[in-house]
Amino acid sequence: MLNPNAADMLASAAYLFAALGDAEEGIRAGQAALALNPHHPDWYLGFLAMALFAARRYAEAMEIRLHAPTAFLDSSFFGAATLAHMDRLDEAKIWAGKGIAALATTRAGAPAVAQGRVVGLLLENNPYCRQEDLDHFAEGMRKAGIPG
Repeated sequence: MLNPNAADMLASAAYLFAALGDAEEGIRAGQAALALNPHHPDWYLGFLAMALFAARRYAEAMEIRLHAPTAFLDSSFFGAATLAHMDRLDEAKIWAGKGIAALATTRAGAPAVAQGRVVGLLLENNPYCRQEDLDHFAEGMRKAGIPG
């Protein structure tokens, strides 16, 4: 039902389909958005990387994420979780540290960092509809050393 030529809508759909549990459809939408708008803003990449992560296509997710490592506040946490699922734990911890440092500068994030409940806060703020997707994200973050 989306306009097939509305790149911004397709990029947003990449995130939404992944959050709803259809990561493959999210990937298709994200790739279509990139094809339609080759001069896209970084957030297109952040949404596509999130869909790739949800599809457990970690190498592709990380390759995309490297081009927009800070598109969103939670981008570093998705990067950390992706690397952790790839068993690249030293790199994952670096991304986790960057995410925690950025989160600590926000009004809602500072208390979560101080109280060691970063994973909980990020799960509350990410709209995954399926518990298995929430668990997947949480597991990756915890493997990367993110507290909570």
